[in-house]
Amino acid sequence: MDISRGELLQLRDVVQGYCGIRLEESKLEFLKDRLIPVARAHGATTMSSFSQMLLREMAFGTPKAWNDLLPLVTINETYFFRELNQLELFRNELVPEIVKRKANRTLRILSAPCSSGEEPYTIAMLLDEASVSLAGWTVEIWGVDIDGPVIQKAQTALYPRSAFRATDGKYLSKYFTQEGDFYRAGNRLAGRVKFKHGNLFEMARWPGFSAFDVIFCRNLLIYFDKATQKRLIEVFHKAMVPGGYLLIGHSESLLSMEVDFMLKSNKQAIYYEAQTTSGSLRNV
Repeated sequence: MDISRGELLQLRDVVQGYCGIRLEESKLEFLKDRLIPVARAHGATTMSSFSQMLLREMAFGTPKAWNDLLPLVTINETYFFRELNQLELFRNELVPEIVKRKANRTLRILSAPCSSGEEPYTIAMLLDEASVSLAGWTVEIWGVDIDGPVIQKAQTALYPRSAFRATDGKYLSKYFTQEGDFYRAGNRLAGRVKFKHGNLFEMARWPGFSAFDVIFCRNLLIYFDKATQKRLIEVFHKAMVPGGYLLIGHSESLLSMEVDFMLKSNKQAIYYEAQTTSGSLRNV
């Protein structure tokens, strides 16, 4: 199967329309040899017909071809306790503040994208080790990713030793059991996290995906253009409680957008607080 530049650009636009990720031409050229067998496996004879197949799946909600394509275009490299300063801010400051001000004793947290589950399981460990008691609280931790295979991996809760390169040994021995060269999350941890395969831009349609106190969306915005970034941030704002906290990657920023979040920081990291009034992002 020969692939023209026009067909690659068509595929790029289809991918961006579906999940927001804009692939550079160099990335598409690099993926050529891996795209062909995926297209053929689904009966496509040209890359243009494969793009049309993807568009039909978008329309009719049967993402079979997408499930094979997305692992090629998404980046799922992650590990436990990534960007530790921000995680310590979450545990030591944000969680105590939520406990202090919330009367309904519910805590809802979203990790999106969650990749193979290291981040939501890290969040579960941090809550277990928090300085304030969550006894009597209803705690929900959701992990969401558009890549179906990595969600399946997250649900197995089985990880190689390399996934713990930034993890204190006390967490490994307390929350995981060794199985050969791998480590599996125990029931104490795995039972606290739920996973969903889905497109974040469709989150408003999912029952129960609202009133989040904290949303982690780290190292995703860098793959979007400004308009798509703003669109996703607005989705998150609608899914949060007033005063909820948004944590993004250390190399990402909302400063150039008109969004209803206030920039805050401490000595460890920056974060954003959801505001109820319209207007540009404010700094403190």
